[in-house]
Amino acid sequence: MAEYFAGGHLRFLDGEWRDDNGDVVEIKEVKYGHWTHKLDCNGYTCYECSECKTLHEYSTDYCPNCGANM
Repeated sequence: MAEYFAGGHLRFLDGEWRDDNGDVVEIKEVKYGHWTHKLDCNGYTCYECSECKTLHEYSTDYCPNCGANM
C-alpha cells in the first residue's frame, strides 16, 4: 500500500482509491488547529490544542494527541 501520494490521478475502483500504478492510496482528512496558552500546569504555562482540548507542556508543529497540524 502506498503511504504517500505525490501527484497523478486517483481513481475509485473496487471500493478503494488507487493511483496511476493501481496501488491502493489511503486518504485521510487533515485537521488544523492552534495552540492556546493556559496556566494549568502547576503554575507553569501549558498549551491547549484547539481541536482535542488536551494540555501539553510545550508547543510543536502538530498535536501529539490528535495529530492536528498547528
